[in-house]
Amino acid sequence: LLSTAENLPAGVVAYVHTYLGMIRQQQKRYDGAIDAFVKALWIRRSSSQPLELIAVASHRLGVVYSLNDDVEDAMVALKQAIQYYSKSPISMDHEFVVAAQN
Repeated sequence: LLSTAENLPAGVVAYVHTYLGMIRQQQKRYDGAIDAFVKALWIRRSSSQPLELIAVASHRLGVVYSLNDDVEDAMVALKQAIQYYSKSPISMDHEFVVAAQN
């Protein structure tokens, strides 16, 4: 996406992909949203971002998989999100965690 991404902090690049994914999701361009969320998740995992950010990235990916009628991948991503949420400082009764469990 960004030709100069190597000059930017990983967190900034992950946010760019996250927001691009959110825009594409709102436009119902789910394949593009999935691509953007996968990149954001990969960046967050590979650069040792805080667990709550990895959890939210996995959660967003699971939601868009579900919207794209890919139930199997949605379940995998949402289960991963729950695992990350459980290891993060986010309370297990937070609305994001509850939504991922449902």
